[in-house]
Amino acid sequence: MNRVALLLCGLLFLTSCSDDNPASPDSPPALVARAGENQQARINETVTLDGTASTGPEGFTYSWTYSGDIPESQINFQNRTSATPTFVPPSAGVYSFTLTIQYQGVRDSDQTTVGVGGALEIGGTLTADLALKNIQPDASQPDYVVKSDLIVPAGITLSIIEDDVIIAFDAGTGIHVQGGTLTNVIPGEDYTFRTEFTGSGSWKGIWVENGTLNVKQASFVNAGSSTFAGQVEASAITLSGTQTNLVSFSDNSFVNSSSHDILVTDRFPEVYASVRSNRFSARVPIKAPITFVGFWTSDYPNIMPASYDYIHLIPGGAQTMDVLGTVNGFPNVFALYPKGATFFIDGDFWAGSTIIPGEGTTILMRENAGVVPDSGLSSRGDAGREITWKGIDGKSWKGFALRRIGALFNSTIVENAGSGTMNIGGMVTTEPAAIYSTAIASAAALLRDCRIVNSGGYGYYNDLSTLVSEPIQRTHFQNTAKAAIRTNLVSANEIIRGADHGNTFQLAPGVPAVLVQDSDLEPVGVWYGLGGESYYLIDADWTQYGDVVLNAGVHLKFKSGRAFVRGSNTSESYLVILGEPGKPVIMDGETGTPGSWGGLMLRGGYRIEYLDIRNGGQYVLPDATEKANVVSSFVQSYSDKLKFENCSVSNSAGWGAVVESGTYNIGFDDPAKNNSFSSNASGDVLVKP
Repeated sequence: MNRVALLLCGLLFLTSCSDDNPASPDSPPALVARAGENQQARINETVTLDGTASTGPEGFTYSWTYSGDIPESQINFQNRTSATPTFVPPSAGVYSFTLTIQYQGVRDSDQTTVGVGGALEIGGTLTADLALKNIQPDASQPDYVVKSDLIVPAGITLSIIEDDVIIAFDAGTGIHVQGGTLTNVIPGEDYTFRTEFTGSGSWKGIWVENGTLNVKQASFVNAGSSTFAGQVEASAITLSGTQTNLVSFSDNSFVNSSSHDILVTDRFPEVYASVRSNRFSARVPIKAPITFVGFWTSDYPNIMPASYDYIHLIPGGAQTMDVLGTVNGFPNVFALYPKGATFFIDGDFWAGSTIIPGEGTTILMRENAGVVPDSGLSSRGDAGREITWKGIDGKSWKGFALRRIGALFNSTIVENAGSGTMNIGGMVTTEPAAIYSTAIASAAALLRDCRIVNSGGYGYYNDLSTLVSEPIQRTHFQNTAKAAIRTNLVSANEIIRGADHGNTFQLAPGVPAVLVQDSDLEPVGVWYGLGGESYYLIDADWTQYGDVVLNAGVHLKFKSGRAFVRGSNTSESYLVILGEPGKPVIMDGETGTPGSWGGLMLRGGYRIEYLDIRNGGQYVLPDATEKANVVSSFVQSYSDKLKFENCSVSNSAGWGAVVESGTYNIGFDDPAKNNSFSSNASGDVLVKP
């Protein structure tokens, strides 16, 4: 070997030349870096690296360098020039370190990695804002574990700032927002992070007490199995305090909630449409003051479980008006949505905002509770999607009391109402009824394609003596304890309007379909039959001067002491009674016994055909001298203006028919008139000289 090569080899005895020329026994040991075995660690635990297995001449030095996605400034990297430096991983991931040892310009390097997994443990009272990230590489594993109640006090924000963050809760723990904020939404941006709040066992849920909640696209799993200290009832989400700010709670889902999904214990300022498109799981998904419906919208309805009991709504009671705010300058409404949902109204409901149930909705009422919709009610179902109002568990309730403004009932079923009178918001009813109205004439109740079933009083009761012009059409009244409909003389033919009114009545014997009482004005227009054995019960002294028509099938029964008096009128107006063969107009007393009502007094123009008049003659009618079913006292001579034909007159407590002295003899018993008389106590016809 030449001198140059020999010199070079001597200088580099620690490198490759040493392979060709083994070191002598007195040579220093070679530099060999050993960074230690790869490790596994947990978040926020101190990790010690181990380079003590490295070898080399006495006095070699250590130098560690770090590489990874987490900035070095965040890992608290200490003692990096020692054999055993330390660091603290703040999140899950792989942390890589390189060890370099050096002696007299010669160096050697080795690498090691630390895999950090598991969840970060959190709990206690926050003293600064806390932002939660996705720190777990395994998407199925939790990023955080709540070991004790996590308290978020006023001025502090707990935020989720990345997608797919999973927060797991130990049994008996939860999040209590005490005036602070819980959110997974970036302020000022329309951006939401998917979040899961979960627990394998009995975790409390989230209680927002006078705090702020802004959570979207989150899931709540197995929550609400126990209560926080000071909490009365458990729920996955509890909202309490009059200063709570529910910015948004939308597109969330609940899974296996133990009690309620949402429990609201106090009324706080509403944020319209902030609770929407959520998917619920509990038997009673929501329990809240009834004003909480102001937070949701029919445009983005919440989704009920396949099997549940009801949404539990608590009104303010008989002396507290429940009223909602405005939406874009327009009044908000009590929207009982989604369509087809079931609600329980737990008490008297005095509504200062319009009530609008969705199609197919069922509203269960607390026993003996009532509804006063002072801003209107629009209960509009559809065929096969009827809206049902009924007492919970088959109990009786008081029904609706209408004033100021009326209501619309279309394709609606009202069951078990009319349990008693009401005193709600100063609205005092005098009679029990499923629907009780003192509304103005132009806004009285309108029923169409409805069913009123098992009312403990009336079906529909209008307390006015003025004109009520809203019709009831195609409505079935079943088993009302009192008359199906109560109205007044001037309104009866406006409520039962047209031959095709389609109303039907399934009532106990002795219960009238329509009870007619006194009015401020005399009736005009056409009266129509009610079908079958159904009848009008007249509890009024019916004095008729103008035109009125009693059409075929009209069945009138008169209360004791009542009569029908056709008043004298010089104008050509008529009482027209226009029955048909097999379908006469019937006038009778309420009890159907002789002398149970006054009878019919004819002093003005009339045209009467196919009238079956019975059981009159209870007393002598005004301007008459005899008791009779029919008294004619028509003083004018134009006989072509009068008609009384094809009629049946029977069972009078006095005469069948009387023609008063000095008046026109219409010829009741003229065979050509084809009238029949039977069982009249004093005789059939008396023409007084």
